[in-house]
Order: sequence, then structure tokens, then C-alpha cells
Amino acid sequence: MTRSTLTIRTSALLLASLALGACRAKPTPVPTPKAPVAAPATPDSAAARRAAEDSARAAQPVPTPKAPEPQPATPARTTAPSAVAGTGPVTADERRAAEAARVALLERIYFAYDADEISPDQRAVLDAKLPIMLANPRVRLRISGHTDERGADEYNLALGQRRAASVKRYLAARGVGDERIETLSFGREHPLTDGHDEDGWAKNRRGEFEIISGGETLRAPR
Repeated sequence: MTRSTLTIRTSALLLASLALGACRAKPTPVPTPKAPVAAPATPDSAAARRAAEDSARAAQPVPTPKAPEPQPATPARTTAPSAVAGTGPVTADERRAAEAARVALLERIYFAYDADEISPDQRAVLDAKLPIMLANPRVRLRISGHTDERGADEYNLALGQRRAASVKRYLAARGVGDERIETLSFGREHPLTDGHDEDGWAKNRRGEFEIISGGETLRAPR
């Protein structure tokens, strides 16, 4: 074999080795995965979606209805002022009746000589005061006992006090509270008349009444 022939073969082998090495070094291309194609919606899948939405809505908490705000209470209808206890008379008729009640409360009673007992005819005067006192719990009275001019001052002061106390006991026994009645005695110091005979003396042996509180709202009993 000639030298030139050997050179040609050597070159051919070298080229073949290079081509083979190039083929081995070239990376094999990786195929790109195709994106999944969404399946077309079917009637079954739409119904399932609606069912899921309905379930989600049902799972949400139901709002509690707000309680209605309380309305202000309507004030109870009150009785007319003329009928309310503790108020004074309003109409002309009520004023006249109240004045008659005042006169009855202030009416005097009289006693026998040297006595503090209440006679039957004088009990009727006190009995007329009872319904007025009971209908007017704010009214308070002062009862003063008086005597005629005969006798010593000390004796007449004690007698006058016994007469006032006798009236208080009579009223209290019939429902008028003790705390609503005061008593005192003037003895013979304040005579009603200056007569020095039995007629004058009979008028001075008396019990006087004074309204000390509650008179401004005094009403006649109904």
C-alpha cells in the first residue's frame, strides 16, 4: 500500500470518528406536553355546579331578624284633676261643696257645766266631721278646749284640756289618726261672749276647731 493511500484512509477514519462523536453529543429533543383540552360542559356537570352553589348558600348563617325597638309606653289616661286625691276643687260646684265641708269641720261643740263628756246632740256635730277627715288625709286639726269664767285658772286649764282630749279620742276611735289632731287648752282666757249668766256661760264652754294643714286641698267627700 502506497503512502498516499494510507493517508487517505486515515483521514477518512478521522472524519468518521468526528461525525460519530457529534451525533452522540447532540441532545435528544424532549417532546412538549400538550395542554389538556377542557371537556365540554355536559348537563350533568352544570347541575352539579348549581347543586354546589345551593349547598354553599344553605351553609351560610341565616341572619337573625332584629328585634323591634321597644316603643315608649303610652301614658295611662289620668283622671281629671278634679277627681284626683290631694288636689283642690276645680268647678264652681266643687268649690261650694268644699266650703260647706270647711264650715262643718270648724263647727264648735259645747259641754255641760264642769263636764268633759260629749253629749249625744254634740256627737252628731263630730260625726259630720268624720267623712270629711277620712276623705282628706292631708287635713290636720287643732282642737282647743274652753271653759266659762267660773273657777280657778288652773282648774279651768285642766278642764279645757280634758275637753279637747275627749274630742280627739272620739274622732280617733272612728278612724282619724292621732297624728292628725293636736289639742290645747285656753281655759277661760278666750271667752266667746262677755255674758255673766247661764246663756253666756253655756256658749263659752266649748271646743274650737282649726285647720292647721291641708285646707288648701280640702274637698267634700263623694
